[in-house]
Amino acid sequence: MTLGGQDWKALPPVDVEVSSPLVTPPTGMREPEAEVWKALAPHAVLQQTLVASTVRGFRELCEQAVLKQQIADAIAAAGAATSGMDVLLRHYARLAQRLDQSLARYRLTAQGKPEPTAQSKPKAANPWAV
Repeated sequence: MTLGGQDWKALPPVDVEVSSPLVTPPTGMREPEAEVWKALAPHAVLQQTLVASTVRGFRELCEQAVLKQQIADAIAAAGAATSGMDVLLRHYARLAQRLDQSLARYRLTAQGKPEPTAQSKPKAANPWAV
């Protein structure tokens, strides 16, 4: 499934084996949402942001991703300049913002600042050196 150019299946693979029951989508999820869950859950588990108490919010993230894709498909099929598309375009813009916030909540997107796990520059031997 692609979402605004994002192919959830093409995400970089998780380097380690994730042995958590949370990687499996909850029962009763529709297939499109389950696909997004399967792609993103291993990353969120490794970030320690998908835990038992955040499953409901993560499910909402998957639903937002699918709904955004459906609206994007409708806009693409009809054409953005088509009469009456302004409503769908507004919905798309709001969903894009919500999805970005949801992805950030689970640390699945860049936040504009260095990650705590990123390596920092080594300190100079001389504190006055630049």
